[in-house]
Amino acid sequence: MSNGYHSKGSRYQGQQTIPKYFEHIKNGFLDNQGNLRKELIFEDAKQLGQQLAHKGEKNTISQIRNFYDHFKGIEYKIKAAEVTEEAFARQMPFILMMSSKAAAAKGSKKVSANFEQFIRDSVAKISTDKDFAAFMDIFEAVLGYAIGAGLQK
Repeated sequence: MSNGYHSKGSRYQGQQTIPKYFEHIKNGFLDNQGNLRKELIFEDAKQLGQQLAHKGEKNTISQIRNFYDHFKGIEYKIKAAEVTEEAFARQMPFILMMSSKAAAAKGSKKVSANFEQFIRDSVAKISTDKDFAAFMDIFEAVLGYAIGAGLQK
């Protein structure tokens, strides 16, 4: 696998495991009733946050917070509009661009492969304003769990 892991769920150097989020996100953010899938916000966000805080991951609060703040800026522009669907459509190119920014940050060794994959896989699943809102909730949870797990400044 390109992220340096041998197989799904296997242990690698430093007791790292592949976060379940990467498998679960393939089914999208929302359940059949249009609600945020609980396993993404609780179990998966916690595991991913702890993984991002792992010393071998080379992530920092400031780098992850920078991405979160960019997404929050996009969210603000969508919420400030009278017609959120139109505002979302106008902001979608900027949401998609965050994948390339994550790839660049990974290439510059500012964020880990897991963080870049989190952004890339998540952005790929955003197609509506509800998806984006769900992603923002997940990102906030991941950030909180990462800080709680000791993510360095």
